[in-house]
Amino acid sequence: MSQTTLGGYTIVTGAASGIGKETALAFAEAGAKGVLFGDLQAEKVAEVAEESKKSAASDEYKAVSCKVDITNVQSIQDMVALALKEFGRVDYLVNSAGADIKALAPFHETSDEDFDRVLNVNAKGAYLVSKAVAVVIAVQEPVKVSTKRFGERTLSRGAIVNVASAMAFGAVPGKTPYITSKHALLGITRASAMDLNRAGIRVNIVSPTWVNTPMLDGDRERVPHLDQLIKEILPIGRAAEPDEVAAAVLYLCGPGATYVTGANIMIDGGLSIGPSL
Repeated sequence: MSQTTLGGYTIVTGAASGIGKETALAFAEAGAKGVLFGDLQAEKVAEVAEESKKSAASDEYKAVSCKVDITNVQSIQDMVALALKEFGRVDYLVNSAGADIKALAPFHETSDEDFDRVLNVNAKGAYLVSKAVAVVIAVQEPVKVSTKRFGERTLSRGAIVNVASAMAFGAVPGKTPYITSKHALLGITRASAMDLNRAGIRVNIVSPTWVNTPMLDGDRERVPHLDQLIKEILPIGRAAEPDEVAAAVLYLCGPGATYVTGANIMIDGGLSIGPSL
């Protein structure tokens, strides 16, 4: 059962796995009329798009998938053009595509190549996709909803949510490219929220700590005792599930968040109040 109800049309990048996959599926389950599943892994994301039809709540639901390289402007433009062709408009964008470091390394031994690669995906990629989609949303008619107690309310022309990390607000050893990219994404979120406000576009960010995704599996290989560490220092005592992050994303897109822009939701199992030691 969906935790949120909404309609409209969505683009989700990084939709082949992890948080992106669960977010895209959650949109279908919540009543979205259409979801474009974008990812560099074309076959895998097509399978996820097909899977979404099983739980879609809207009779009008349409699932579309496409291969997209979010570091390539033409590839992004092709994705947005496909969304407009299939849906006619874009109500929500979720920037969930991300890249992690190849190996842990101290700051002074960080690979310049790895730094550029991670920044290009996590920060510049989100910037490029948001820019392309914002141009479309800015000229759309705003969506309105009717409420029993408050009458008609405008949802805005659209909403963008960036998936960052608790590392946008802190640091751990050996991950300079990743930490820098998430700090940059926080800046992109706040800057775009400020500039897009007059266009009727809300922009927000979610910042989870450890989430059970393929990226966390990579961290587990680098740090064999990571699960025990998570259990010991997080007040909740476990990693998050991808759908728990997706629920926050849907809230920020939905009718309950019409006054929320430029904000961050920290999804950290209580870590920010202090480690459970």
